[in-house]
Amino acid sequence: MAKIKWKTKEEMDQEKEKNANPQQIMSKQIADLAIDNKKKDMLIQNLAKTVSELNIKVQQLGGNA
Repeated sequence: MAKIKWKTKEEMDQEKEKNANPQQIMSKQIADLAIDNKKKDMLIQNLAKTVSELNIKVQQLGGNA
């Protein structure tokens, strides 16, 4: 009778990485970097919007912004 070996998701991911060729690994790394850059861009836009809104509120209160 054959034995069934259960693997965790982490074990399967590690096995996949071992079997992946360098081009696939590099493509995944580039895609991950692109996603991280988009997240940072969105964060910067949100911060700029918040600063702008706060500057408007300060001006409305009579401050010197």
